[in-house]
Amino acid sequence: MARRLHIVIDDAIPFIRGVLEPFFRVTYLPGSEITSQDLKEVSGIIVRTRTLCNQALLENTGVRFVATATVGTDHLDLVYLKENQIEWMHAAGCNANSVCQYVLAAIFEILLQTKKTFKETTLGIVGAGAIGSRLHRLASALQMRCLICDPPLAAQKENSDFSNLDDILDQSDIVSLHVPLTTAGPHPTHHRIGDIEIKRMRSNAFLINTSRGPVVDNEALSYHLKSKTIAGAVLDVWEGEPNPDLTLLKQVLIGTPHIAGYSLDGKVNASIQVVRALAQYFRIDELKAFQLKLDPPESPAITGVFETEKLEFLHSVYKQAYDINRDSSLLKRSPAQFEEFRKNYPIRREPSAFILKADLYNEDNRDILQKLGFNLCV
Repeated sequence: MARRLHIVIDDAIPFIRGVLEPFFRVTYLPGSEITSQDLKEVSGIIVRTRTLCNQALLENTGVRFVATATVGTDHLDLVYLKENQIEWMHAAGCNANSVCQYVLAAIFEILLQTKKTFKETTLGIVGAGAIGSRLHRLASALQMRCLICDPPLAAQKENSDFSNLDDILDQSDIVSLHVPLTTAGPHPTHHRIGDIEIKRMRSNAFLINTSRGPVVDNEALSYHLKSKTIAGAVLDVWEGEPNPDLTLLKQVLIGTPHIAGYSLDGKVNASIQVVRALAQYFRIDELKAFQLKLDPPESPAITGVFETEKLEFLHSVYKQAYDINRDSSLLKRSPAQFEEFRKNYPIRREPSAFILKADLYNEDNRDILQKLGFNLCV
């Protein structure tokens, strides 16, 4: 009998235990503790951002397939993987809805604080991938003016509607970042928002970063928040994770432990994608169409009193699905538990898991609620 292939999996990836065991020998390890020694006779690994997949980890191992249950790939040395003919995949777009849920929750909090309406607000979106393009659609549905910037995509398209970054910084009330972390090439994003860019922003503007911590120069941001160059910031990602700058954490309006994409729905999507990719590479026919189905939330119906003001109404609806301030309060009280909050993040469901009762909305709001992803009782 042929010996089964050995797979190592980050033990924090959900919904995957028991799935691969009928076909592989499986070992689960904390992602930050996986070593080269663990991979000597391993054919494939499934990781998250805490496992740096480079020469130091993979050289002289048996690994020939790497899957990451994340959108970002900055923890993968793609040059090394290519040079050594190691196949890889990432869960592209798996958490786009989750990150957009987080960003909209942050926008609602910002607008309630500044007392601005959607129509009075210009949103600048940097990065037009799966997340940025979806956020563009949602914000436009809210009747926010949207500017979007993506130099690599703009270079590929003639007569595009993309703005340049300077225009976004000059004109936006809120700037939201959705780019990969890169240090080379024609458009590197490391410290793309630094001292010069923050100085260019409006004094009443807010910065939201849910991409990667080093896309923003955290030291410069802290200086300018103290100097009131800009009005505030919302950070889900930090330089030096899992040890964010404690001064900056106190300064931001909302600070969370890299959980914007952590909805249960997004995690399910990521697990489905990595299992299918693994099945495709190792030719496991039984898993090529692997699927997971989530049960509805314990309380799928959203209730409350209809508000006449659209912002207050949408905020109250959104908050029942996801309370962003809860996540921020926990981290600000106990920053040393950054990784613990990530590992034991409570169940969060996206709007598509919820049903709104008919007495909660009128015809004016029906369309926007559906575009935000909620299900409406007829």
